[in-house]
Amino acid sequence: MSLSIELDPLERSEIGYVAGDIVVGWVVLESSKDEAVGSIEIAFSGRAETVIHHGCAGPSRTPQNSTAREDFFRLTKTLYTGHFTLRANQKYSWPFEFGFPAKTSGCSSWNRFKEFDADPEHPLPPTFSHSHYHGNSSDNRGRSCFVLYRLKASLTRPHSLTSIFSRELKCVKPLIYLPLCESKKLGGESTTIRKEFSCASFLFLPENERPSGFKKLLGTCPRSTFAIYAEIPQVIYPDQRAPIYVGLKHMLEQSTTLEPPLVQLRSLSVKLVGVTLVRVKSSGGKLFGERTDRSENIFAILEKEMDLTVPMTDHMDLRDYYRDISDEKSAEPIFNTDLICYWPFTTHSIRKHYMLEVSMTVQCADKEIAADFKLQGVEVLPGRYHTENVCTSRFSPAAFARYNEQKMRNISGSVTLKAEGAADKPHQDGPQSPKNTTITHRDGDGGKVPSGRAVMKAGCPVDEPPRYELHPPDNTTTVTLEGEELSEK
Repeated sequence: MSLSIELDPLERSEIGYVAGDIVVGWVVLESSKDEAVGSIEIAFSGRAETVIHHGCAGPSRTPQNSTAREDFFRLTKTLYTGHFTLRANQKYSWPFEFGFPAKTSGCSSWNRFKEFDADPEHPLPPTFSHSHYHGNSSDNRGRSCFVLYRLKASLTRPHSLTSIFSRELKCVKPLIYLPLCESKKLGGESTTIRKEFSCASFLFLPENERPSGFKKLLGTCPRSTFAIYAEIPQVIYPDQRAPIYVGLKHMLEQSTTLEPPLVQLRSLSVKLVGVTLVRVKSSGGKLFGERTDRSENIFAILEKEMDLTVPMTDHMDLRDYYRDISDEKSAEPIFNTDLICYWPFTTHSIRKHYMLEVSMTVQCADKEIAADFKLQGVEVLPGRYHTENVCTSRFSPAAFARYNEQKMRNISGSVTLKAEGAADKPHQDGPQSPKNTTITHRDGDGGKVPSGRAVMKAGCPVDEPPRYELHPPDNTTTVTLEGEELSEK
């Protein structure tokens, strides 16, 4: 006998759900012999689990772990009750549907704590998995965590002596949840970080006035004071150049040099750091010393050694120095988007966020000075956003790789638009879309052909209308637009 869960449409479970989507499917039972069934139930739930591995202890090298579980929601339905025998060699199915919630149920036993400051009813995080170990292989120290959404079907047999040890049959179907990206920082906001430096050297003096020998020890070095700043964006897009600016300003009032010295850029690096924090409780339910652990994943955007012909100015655009770490010949400074899997989120037990690090080495006279700038809470968003142009988009584990593999094939036939307050009107080439548009692709006979979610194509210049690509699996896709043109690819 087999118990399974089938979803409609199947592709939706592969690409993922968003808040408000309806999870539709059937619990299916097949058996080669007659089966007595008491009830069929299905549960839809979401949870997070965290583990901190403390390593192995004792002569037996037993792993020591602290674990915790955070439940987001749980919905159940009884699909069938009765004490009937289902006939052999037949397929039985029971339909079900659940609405995917946008927030947790608010009944968690967790409290806010330091970095884990989520509200009791916080937005659901995306499907997530992370593990990190350090030390040698025998230590087994590190942390792991995951966010899981799933359907669980249970078949319960009637009470009987023959089935006392096998009364229940279960099956599980994991679901991918990919909430739509929502950012309050779509206007290109940036943060400026400023640091002051001071350099003393006899090289600031004219060559004929520089002391030597014992006089050099007793002399007073001229000193130059200057400030270096870095202007770092609060939102970056993995498929676009991050607009990062650096600059230098001489502080003549605090300097003793006759004129501002030359400051040259020697090396430069920009890194996006993904930080994952996990929190656990002891088995007794109390916080085990508020135990947390932290891991970092570093994604290099720019690593460049400069030559001594690059003087620092009051405003330098680092996009002029980017290179693609995956292809040195590429002019586009795009880092590997497959590595950037999740946008920031916070629950009571897991926090995922990013910070942007800008590091440089400058030379002033005979001194080398290191300047490091870090901005916490950087948002990583997909695609191309603009305050005057909004399109629903997704950003998820391996989503970019999946979309690249599932490029929408060319579709022949017409596009039917269905808009609020507008009659259906077929278009062949680049229909002008109203603000709320439902797009359905049909072939010449009126039958549906593969279509899907319209996703904004990355890398569009700001001064040009955005282009869209259509991705599986939806037969009907809703896109929110504002006065832009949507065309088939």
